[in-house]
Amino acid sequence: MIDSLLNAINAEVEQFFNFLPRLFVGLVVFILLYLMSKIIRRGNFPETYHAFFSKMVNGIFVLIGFIVFLNLIGYDTLVASLVASGGLTAVMLGFAFKVIGENFLTGFFLAFNRPLQLTI
Repeated sequence: MIDSLLNAINAEVEQFFNFLPRLFVGLVVFILLYLMSKIIRRGNFPETYHAFFSKMVNGIFVLIGFIVFLNLIGYDTLVASLVASGGLTAVMLGFAFKVIGENFLTGFFLAFNRPLQLTI
């Protein structure tokens, strides 16, 4: 009885030590992507939009880093499910907020193009 328990514990410990290199590589890749996002966030964005673009870049890099991390440690099916559910959610929200999205994009383009000028 004790031998089978010790064998099971040894098998779990061995499996954990076999998992450690993948975990380490995944963490290193995630940290590198996070640091890249910090470097890119300091880019030459217009002062008005700096906060928006820096948060957007950081969010994208963290999301990509998380997906790559999960893929590297062996959760391939979870990654596929997250990507698929994200796409499905984007389609549903796209239909739900179509008018709001159109108005947002119009404001976004007007802010960048600045076709109207204030004259006093």
